[in-house]
Amino acid sequence: MRRLPTGVRIRLVFAFIVGALIDALLLMAASPIHPLGLLVPLVGAGILTTSGELLLLLFGVHRLKGWLPAAFVVGTTLTSMVMLVPTMGFLWSAQTAFLAWGAVVLLAAMALRRLWARAPALAWPDAAIAVPLAVCVGFFCRHFAGALPTVMATEHLPTWLDYFAHGTVIASFGSPLAVHVGDIMLPGVARVFYHYGPFMLPAALSEVSGLSGLGLATAILLPLGVLVGLCGLFVLAAELGGTGCALVALWLLMCLPDAAQYGLRNGFLGFHWMIFTGPGSAFAIGAAAVAYACAGQWFAGRRVGPLLLAAVLTLMLIMMRVHMFMLMAPALLGAVVLAALPPPWRTRVFWGGLGLAVGLTIALVAGGLGTGLLQWTKGAAYVTFAFTNGPEPFAAFLRDLGAVGGTLLGGLLLLPATLGAWTLALLVALIAETRAGRLQPVDTVPALMCIAYLLLIFWAPEAGNNDVTEYKQRHFALLYAVVAIWSAVRLLSVVGVGRGLAGWPAGRAVAATGLACLATLFVLRGVDPARPADVMGWARGFYDTKVEPGIPGAATFLRAHRAPGDMMMVGGGGAKAGLSGAALELVSMTDMPSYVGRIEQAVATRSPDIVALVKARAADLAAVDGASDRQAAFALLRARKVRWYVAVAPDLPAWDKTGGQASYHDGSVFLYDASGGETPQAPRGQP
Repeated sequence: MRRLPTGVRIRLVFAFIVGALIDALLLMAASPIHPLGLLVPLVGAGILTTSGELLLLLFGVHRLKGWLPAAFVVGTTLTSMVMLVPTMGFLWSAQTAFLAWGAVVLLAAMALRRLWARAPALAWPDAAIAVPLAVCVGFFCRHFAGALPTVMATEHLPTWLDYFAHGTVIASFGSPLAVHVGDIMLPGVARVFYHYGPFMLPAALSEVSGLSGLGLATAILLPLGVLVGLCGLFVLAAELGGTGCALVALWLLMCLPDAAQYGLRNGFLGFHWMIFTGPGSAFAIGAAAVAYACAGQWFAGRRVGPLLLAAVLTLMLIMMRVHMFMLMAPALLGAVVLAALPPPWRTRVFWGGLGLAVGLTIALVAGGLGTGLLQWTKGAAYVTFAFTNGPEPFAAFLRDLGAVGGTLLGGLLLLPATLGAWTLALLVALIAETRAGRLQPVDTVPALMCIAYLLLIFWAPEAGNNDVTEYKQRHFALLYAVVAIWSAVRLLSVVGVGRGLAGWPAGRAVAATGLACLATLFVLRGVDPARPADVMGWARGFYDTKVEPGIPGAATFLRAHRAPGDMMMVGGGGAKAGLSGAALELVSMTDMPSYVGRIEQAVATRSPDIVALVKARAADLAAVDGASDRQAAFALLRARKVRWYVAVAPDLPAWDKTGGQASYHDGSVFLYDASGGETPQAPRGQP
């Protein structure tokens, strides 16, 4: 290795650190991976970083502080987007898509050798920065990484309930049992349009890791996203203030209590909780942060290439986490427009546009724009719900103000409820930078994001899943992260600390950060950032939930006896619920498609033709449940190409009310093999 150029060795070390983190997470999840399989994440990290470097260089981005973290973020985002094309369009497995893309990247790296001459010279701290980031990810995500062994042993999932659904998505893209069926909860039907980007890379590890979709959701989806988010924010902070300031700002973001812990104490707007609850958020935060950093190069030198890359990364947010696109796109576009205007017009356009937005918003809330638009946006409903996740006296105060006054004031107060102390920090930093004459157009992005956030609270429509919070709340994590990073860097400069940190050699800054990181992790060793705030009483039923007794054993049995083409049908009420129930739990733990599942959600949100199909399959399920005898039930199952019938007590089928004819029984779960072959009869409670 010593014969390799220094830059190549540094890149290999960076890839090794990222790959080693992924390997450690897989082992925490009790992956039965072959020892040689542990090399796959190392190679994969190299492909991601290389593809990112190529894209940066192709768009003329030759200098970014934190070059390798930036390349990793860009490469992860690009690779996820590319993989979507064959997996969605041609039903390739994620593994096949990644292998094909990896070959393209390697060929491109060799064919574009002249391009590499434009890459910046690297030093060892460029790779070493990955160490404290990887350690933080491994530490804070350790309980999630071990969630699969935990649920198998205790029947408790120590994560947010949605991870069962995330597991089914990963299985549908990665498992040989599911990649060709489309919607894994409704086989034969195309997948719904969704931001599937973050699921691509975890799904690519399905076959090599031997983990189920649930195992990959908890062990890879979340931690990989957090790593991408931290890398992207580090790049943005380093561009704003240098490596030393970036590390301090990142430490403040991760370790200081978020706004849910003080002030208005709104648990629904807890930054750390949201990062762990919505694992796609961190992927999008990293990409948005690098887009901001690239746009900064256009602001500084009017170079079109970096601005185009910023636009491409921002567009990619649609398939990474569309909520972040809704916040980032108007803020970046607004900043570019303001920067392109002559200085006197910047102020006029800004205040004129803001005044128009305020006037229209007041008219909207007051009903002056029509009740139809008011019902479509449902700002009042969201504000009312948002403040039910905080102190009741404050929610009561807003109710006393009436529908219009309470909605307007409550909507405005959601900004400090989201940012907490960073609201004041942002204002102080903006005023200080303006008075010092240092405020540049690039610095308007955080303020414009705040305005966009408030406008989305009032103007964003209700989502197709009938959730009024979907397009009004999910993006707050990006706002919090960018405002915190920008404000911290600028305030460090205002108080004179930034200049001292900027003088630190990068190696010394990384080493000091490593020590501070270890000390902080020791202090925070008992903190669970994923646990919802106590004030959110409704959330207790969604975190650290108990699965149906016997589900882990049944999942183990099904994984041991499954075959290509197998499909399950879950009887009784196990297929009805949207985020829980035997169907969702078993699919995420076995990767086996379910004949029908999430019935209630599908009926409420899908198109009429799909709803008709769901109802028809629900009728098939009822017919099997009510069959006259086992033979008749099995005939119905085989006619629908279903091998495994699952019953959960007390909803046992009419033809076997005691469960004595089951091929397997553990706890409340009874499995029946309708294939006609002899399935080994497992002892009660044994997989």
